[in-house]
Amino acid sequence: MMQVRSDLLEAFWVEWFGPEPRELGDPVRWIAPNPADLLELAPESQGPVFMSVNYYEAPNTVSSIDKLFFDFDHEDLNLAWEDARVFAHRLRTYYGIEPLLCFSGRKGYHLYAFLERPIGRDLSPDHLKAIYDRLQRMLIGRGEYPTLDRAVLGDVKRLARVPYTRHEKSGELCVPVDMERRPVLLLPGFKQAYREHGVPYSLTVQAARQITEEILDKSTKRRRMPSQRRRLEGMRPCIAAAINSSHMDHKMRVAVAAELHADGWSEPRIIDAFRGQGDFNPKVTAYQVRSVIRGGIKPFRCSTIQGLGGCLGDSCSIYRWRKRKGGEKNW
Repeated sequence: MMQVRSDLLEAFWVEWFGPEPRELGDPVRWIAPNPADLLELAPESQGPVFMSVNYYEAPNTVSSIDKLFFDFDHEDLNLAWEDARVFAHRLRTYYGIEPLLCFSGRKGYHLYAFLERPIGRDLSPDHLKAIYDRLQRMLIGRGEYPTLDRAVLGDVKRLARVPYTRHEKSGELCVPVDMERRPVLLLPGFKQAYREHGVPYSLTVQAARQITEEILDKSTKRRRMPSQRRRLEGMRPCIAAAINSSHMDHKMRVAVAAELHADGWSEPRIIDAFRGQGDFNPKVTAYQVRSVIRGGIKPFRCSTIQGLGGCLGDSCSIYRWRKRKGGEKNW
């Protein structure tokens, strides 16, 4: 059983609570304006101690997003761990995020991804909820995690078991663990370390932009904002259609990047053109765009794009013109 000095535990709980109010409790919930309630509750409780993942300004009202919470749960603890481990590896590899893993105390693992910069204050509760949900789903991507509790997705008001408190059924500690599943003690200053390797602020901005665009699109019943459509005027219809889609395969992305570079688009502008893709990753996209530019890849011929499945057929004026001029053999 893990033994921890009381002064270190108190230091951890104060830092875990943070500088703004939280909700404590379960099932009865109340607003705690500072860590005092947590410090009183946690050491004495032989039952569950739960605290809101994010900051609150009033009962049932989240004020800002501090971190994202994921819960992997299964009767077979090894299955829950495997999903949590694979997901943690994905966050490190693709986003540079260092997640915090915790044994729940019974049959699962919690994973926290701190935001590089907490957001909120000027955003409505509905907007915060939408951004929280979008960030979670962006990080999950197309990954299959059978033990992930999907109920946590979008639950910006979620309360989670406080680390270094005991599970009421098993009597085991909810405790942070390393990648070997060994219990660890988080020392003062841990939160800043996780923030420095947290969810990139650029990803948070991307999620917020997507939400805002979707709200505008819904209100105007347009799939893309007029400014975006104007930027696409003058390019081949198949390239414009690919940019307006939510998914392109790798070769079509190369075709789009090569086309935009040849049209004089800057590297940041080309990267921004891929933000509508469901799996958009700013770091990966920047690397791929630079590879296209440095590799001197030229715009793809129409026949090549047709072979990739990107041709619009009779919906494309270029296709119709070439068809009238004698078929496709010299495209």
